[in-house]
Amino acid sequence: METRRLHISGLPADVTIDDLKSRFSSFGTVLDVHLVADRERSEKCRGFGYVSLSCSEQMLRKCWDPLICCSSSHSNATTS
Repeated sequence: METRRLHISGLPADVTIDDLKSRFSSFGTVLDVHLVADRERSEKCRGFGYVSLSCSEQMLRKCWDPLICCSSSHSNATTS
């Protein structure tokens, strides 16, 4: 198992930490979720965040498949 920090972009303003935990928990153990908020305006998500995920290399590859990972959302993911 590897631990990866994924950069997720294209998130709607009303997305929650629980939404991302639910979405990514099928790929491995979600260790942390950080949503970047617009503190000056509304505290809503600025459209991106980070998910720390412990998963196998095979599950990480599935995570990149837009038909599996993003079928019900418009998010994009990259690793860092």
